[in-house]
Amino acid sequence: GGSNVSTGGVVGCNQVAVENCYNAGEVTGNGGPYGAYTGGVVGKNTDGEISNCYNTGNVNGPDSATAKTGTGGVVGWNYNHYDIATTTNCYYLQQGEMSGIGADNGTSEKVKSKTAEEFASGEGTRLLQDGQDSGSGQVWGQTLGEGGDAYPELLCFDAGAKTVYKVAFMEDADTEFAAGYANYGGSVGLPTGAPDAPESQYFAGWFNQASGGTEYTSAVSVGSSDVTVYAQFADVTQETTPNIGIDYVNETLTGFAPGGSYRINGEAVTPGNDNTLEISDEWFGKALSIVKKGNGTSMSDSTAQSLTIPARPGAPDVGTAAETVDGRDDGQITGVTATMEYRAGSSG
Repeated sequence: GGSNVSTGGVVGCNQVAVENCYNAGEVTGNGGPYGAYTGGVVGKNTDGEISNCYNTGNVNGPDSATAKTGTGGVVGWNYNHYDIATTTNCYYLQQGEMSGIGADNGTSEKVKSKTAEEFASGEGTRLLQDGQDSGSGQVWGQTLGEGGDAYPELLCFDAGAKTVYKVAFMEDADTEFAAGYANYGGSVGLPTGAPDAPESQYFAGWFNQASGGTEYTSAVSVGSSDVTVYAQFADVTQETTPNIGIDYVNETLTGFAPGGSYRINGEAVTPGNDNTLEISDEWFGKALSIVKKGNGTSMSDSTAQSLTIPARPGAPDVGTAAETVDGRDDGQITGVTATMEYRAGSSG
């Protein structure tokens, strides 16, 4: 009945202050001849103030209405009439494409959906507690982990709900890369992935100070206060230019660093355990560009060494001249030059 129907999980039509409350039940609104406003916390907020509230119940607006409708996870209609209607720091369990406020001509800020996982992590509790006035003390708590609370708890109803502390992983002084939450004595794992490094630098790790300090190599332990963890970056070092030589006798390249990775003319190559590499037939008579590859983080690729492999010389055109008289031992090998090297075969 009435000109419009306002249905909310906590308040139907509000004109005062609604703060630090929550709804966990399903909310279903009915249509009126001039409108229907359905919200998880408040149906219609006329010049009122709503803050630090959340809703986890399903919200169902009417199928149809003859005039305005507004269906929202927190507020159906945030309505300025004689004063300013405000809705701030309120959250709701994600439900399809539903927005936090169905219709809004007031002022709203930080009215956002959260998944069940985000609520269970402690994020919602911390956001609600951060919205309190200074000096108000602990209002919201949540016992995290297995067997704990799935959603934020008001300490006035559950005095055993624990304080939620935040671990903020800062990319720089102003940018939060990730965050985690824990109770006293708990811990927060390091983020997956890493922040983008400035040009010519690489991500060096997470530390307890913006510069220097101690690196976190495993989960961050939480005591009785929040923890700030800082990303640090370091300058990338370029690999030393290779100094590869040629073993002409064994037709190998020599001088590779143990365990090093290389590219020759753009192709990846793997030296042997003896730190040498057989010269490919296609390299003879050509210039090689040899690069020692970096590790992709702290080391960048070297500048290229240019090394020319001489072409293989042609087979020598030698012959023989027989002894002038048998037994005289004056036979000769002909066509030999001073640049040739020769030795007796195994037959003597």
